[in-house]
Amino acid sequence: MGVTIIVMLVLIGMIEMAQYVFVDILPKTYDHVSDMVEAVIVFTLVVLLVRWRHYALYGQELVSKLREAERWREDMTAMLIHDLKNPVVSSALALQVVLRRQSRANSLSEEELGYLRMARNSQVRLSKMIGDLLTIAQAENGAIELQHELLDLCAIATAVVDEMAPQARADQIDLRCECSAAYLSGDAGHLQRVVENLVANAIKFTPAGGAVTVATVVCAGEVQLRVSDTGPGIEPEAHDRIFHKFGQAATGHRMSVGLGLTFCKLIAEAHGGSIRLESRPGKGSTFVVVLPRHPDDDGEGNASSGTEGPAAE
Repeated sequence: MGVTIIVMLVLIGMIEMAQYVFVDILPKTYDHVSDMVEAVIVFTLVVLLVRWRHYALYGQELVSKLREAERWREDMTAMLIHDLKNPVVSSALALQVVLRRQSRANSLSEEELGYLRMARNSQVRLSKMIGDLLTIAQAENGAIELQHELLDLCAIATAVVDEMAPQARADQIDLRCECSAAYLSGDAGHLQRVVENLVANAIKFTPAGGAVTVATVVCAGEVQLRVSDTGPGIEPEAHDRIFHKFGQAATGHRMSVGLGLTFCKLIAEAHGGSIRLESRPGKGSTFVVVLPRHPDDDGEGNASSGTEGPAAE
């Protein structure tokens, strides 16, 4: 009897304690904890917002400084290229004058004349490289200006092949021209430089006894310039990289710098066209320049326009 009363009193006490804890204490404690959690969340969000704004402003400032540095670099590059061009052209002309006078006076030995010709040719190549750099800088800034006229790409390619034939013979390379009339609207000077760059590149990386073929092809709405060689070829992973400025690709035992190819790519794109490489190691290379065909070309080598006709002599 006494034990029963004690157990009942304990149970009643436990019930009262449970009611006190669950009904009176926990709700108040929960409300207090909830308020603290909300305060911590709000504080964290405020801190994150302030930090985000700080980093955003810092990022904008960094981007602005990077753009300013890029503009400064481009301006300096253009200025240096322009300043380099004048003395190079002047020295090339001076060497040309000396060679012409020497041809009349005949006072130098053949070996000395050879050195003078080598210096003149180097100056001419350097002048062309500087011109390419200047054109690349203008194209990248969207400031390149094309002098459009009706052109026969075949005539341009034929003239370049005739001009570079002596160099090819000296390197024991068979330089061939397989061109048919291909009319387009474009800038004669820039397109001639494209052909020169591609042919010079092909000759440079073709071993003695090899061949370089220049061809123009007219397709449905487009004109193609194809420059093929029997050189060592280029690995597939480098096909895109060589068109980037200063991009390189391993070609046998030598390395090619893609400055001239960058020029070709930018000029082709400025004409609304493109350039691609078809090559495999050991199988030679073919560079294909695709340009829009002149709308008045009838597909048989005839074109008409308001201009006086092909200007690619």
